[in-house]
Amino acid sequence: MQIEALKITRERIVQDAIRFPDLNSQVYALASSVIEEFLGWHWRRHFLGTDANDPFFRMDKLECEADVTIARTVSLGEMLLNLQDVEGFEDCLKRLKSGTRPDDTYCEFEVGKLLRMRGRPFRFVESSGSLGNDYDIEMFWPDGKTVPVETKCKLDSTTLSTKTVRDTLERARTQLPKSGKGFIFLKVPQGWVLEGRTFKTDALEMLEACAEGLLARTSRVVSVKIYSHYILQKPPFVGSGYVVHEVPSCKDPLQENWPIFEKATISSISPTWLDFFHFTEGQMIPMESPKTT
Repeated sequence: MQIEALKITRERIVQDAIRFPDLNSQVYALASSVIEEFLGWHWRRHFLGTDANDPFFRMDKLECEADVTIARTVSLGEMLLNLQDVEGFEDCLKRLKSGTRPDDTYCEFEVGKLLRMRGRPFRFVESSGSLGNDYDIEMFWPDGKTVPVETKCKLDSTTLSTKTVRDTLERARTQLPKSGKGFIFLKVPQGWVLEGRTFKTDALEMLEACAEGLLARTSRVVSVKIYSHYILQKPPFVGSGYVVHEVPSCKDPLQENWPIFEKATISSISPTWLDFFHFTEGQMIPMESPKTT
C-alpha cells in the first residue's frame, strides 16, 4: 500500500464527520482500512470490532479495555504499512492471514517496529519448525554480525509467575541456534509490570532474575530484552509507547556492545515511522530511511 492511497483513505474518513466525529474514531477507521487492504475483509470481520471472534483485537464496551483495542489495532495497521518493505514480511503476513495465534505474529511485527525506530536493519525469518533454527528475526549488527532474535509474548489473561516466565524463556532459548549469540525479546502485559510508564520494582526484579538465571546457563543467548506496550489517555487521542529493560549476559566478554535502546521509555513517534495520529491530523513527520547506529 502506497502513501497516496493512504491519503485518499484518510480524506474519505475525515470528511465523514457523522461516522467518525473525533480523532480516535478517525485513526481507528484508517488503521482498520489498512488492515483490510493487507489481510482482507474476512480477516477484518473475524478479528476486529465488537463482534470479533478472537479477543486480542475485539472492541470491548469497557472504556479502558477499548483503549487497549484501539491502540493494538492502530499499531497493527501502522506496522503493516511501515514494515511491508522488510524481507520476510510476506511470510509473516501469510501466518497472520491464517488466523492462528495472531498475537504471536503481532509480537514479531512489534519487535520489528522497535528495531526500525531504533535504526537497526533486520529481516523476518521464515518459520522452519526445527528446534535450534526456528527463530523469528535476524538483526544485522554494525560490525557485520548477524544476530538471531526470538520473540515471545505473554497475554493479559496469563497469571504472572516465575514459572511462566522461566518456561517461556526456556522455549525461546531452544529455538535459537546453539552456535549463535542470540537475543530474546519478551513482551509482558502492561497490567503485569507497569505503573504509568515505568516498571514496578518487584515485577522487574522477578523478570530480571528469570532472565539472569537463563543467561547464566546458556551461551546461545547473550541478551534478554523485556518490554511492555503502555497505553495512556492523552486527549484528543489514545497515546502509547514502550518501556524496555535489557538484561545482558555476564558470561559474554563483549556485553557492552549488545544494548540496543538508549532509553527505557520509547515513544511511538519516530522520523523513520509513519504514525496514524499525526498523519490523520495532516501533520505527517517527514520519513527518513532507517540508519544503522
